[in-house]
Amino acid sequence: MNTREICLRIIEKLFQGYTLEGITANLDNFKKLNKKDKGFVKMLILTFLRRNGEVDFVIDKFVKKPLKEKNDKLKNILRIGITQILFLEVSDHAATFTTVEITKKHYFGLQSFVNAVLRNVCRNKLMLIKTLDPTNNIPKWIIEQTYSDIKININDFSNCVSKVPLLDIHFKNKRLMDMKYVKELKGKNIFNNILRIKHTGGIENLPRFQNGEWWIQGLSASIPCTVIERIFNLDRKKINVLEIGSAPGGKTIQLCNAGFQVTAIEKSLERTCKLKENLRRMKFRPKILCEDILKNNIKDLYDCALIDAPCSATGIIQKKPEILIQEKNIHSLLRAQQEILEKTSKLIKKNGIMIYAVCSLIYKEGEGQINNFLNKNDRFIKVNLKDIVTDLDCINKDANIIMSPLNYRKSGGVDGFFISCMKKIR
Repeated sequence: MNTREICLRIIEKLFQGYTLEGITANLDNFKKLNKKDKGFVKMLILTFLRRNGEVDFVIDKFVKKPLKEKNDKLKNILRIGITQILFLEVSDHAATFTTVEITKKHYFGLQSFVNAVLRNVCRNKLMLIKTLDPTNNIPKWIIEQTYSDIKININDFSNCVSKVPLLDIHFKNKRLMDMKYVKELKGKNIFNNILRIKHTGGIENLPRFQNGEWWIQGLSASIPCTVIERIFNLDRKKINVLEIGSAPGGKTIQLCNAGFQVTAIEKSLERTCKLKENLRRMKFRPKILCEDILKNNIKDLYDCALIDAPCSATGIIQKKPEILIQEKNIHSLLRAQQEILEKTSKLIKKNGIMIYAVCSLIYKEGEGQINNFLNKNDRFIKVNLKDIVTDLDCINKDANIIMSPLNYRKSGGVDGFFISCMKKIR
């Protein structure tokens, strides 16, 4: 099976609600590809997802008679061809030819139609590239539910999320950042011990990865632990931190590296295995529970709890662009977030703190969720994060921190995150 045929299979699965990571991990034909072909398939799929609205606009423009629902596969074939022509470094001839060949297999007799559409796109390529609107890539359900701070900049926001994300490397200490190999990575120190580099391949072969000198963690994802570090800046070995939703382990590693006593809880067995693998490489041994926090009968009380709650993940569209074509069930997520907050609040010592973080730009999952919790729980008060993290390019709103792709824009942007901190006063 050739690379474009595999792309077709993957796109079909994505529209059925599967994740790209899950599809590629289980699709045998993809796993059999060599490294170069795997890279091409991922690049084509990710580019289509990030540009999905623009690609579909072109289809509507050049296909005069709308395609019927039963022709979803034909539409996906056109998507593969148009993505290559407009957004990838593939020759117009190769993009057209390979797409027509797929059409022969699935829709014999329609190859002339597909050829005509793609040739028309090729002829109008320069005009299309100049006039396409990236806001078409962002679905209405995301735009309508994001914070007003983000809505104002929807044009800039859509431009940011359509780009390939950069890679943030978090080093164990500042000394390691002075090593010769770090300079060879040609990155930029953007916050604390984080180096940002341009890299799209696997990370396993990057220098010192196997040595456990660094781990992958986006700047925004590091902020919840940075808050904890700054609140508890002394005698950290005596501070017990409960981390909920730990995999793949970036925050767990950061907390262990800072010297806290960490209990990490993760309900997914598969993700727990990945968490343990990452911790072994970094040579950290926190207590790990592969359990559901809502079903676990934890007896201990903690100085601090960090909730990395399940959410729509609308803040990490650049890294998981399948979100752009898969509408999330916000109601079930809101219910889960509320239940986790309530359960965790009972596990905090008096004067202890609870950090709530979601990689979401949707108001109801962030600020709305915290306001709802505090209205029902007078034992907690909000801690003003503006006074704790003063050296961060972020949106400070009602004592919370909101990170958007528009922050650190000159350095390539960041993931969207909402972070709130609450103290238990009785």
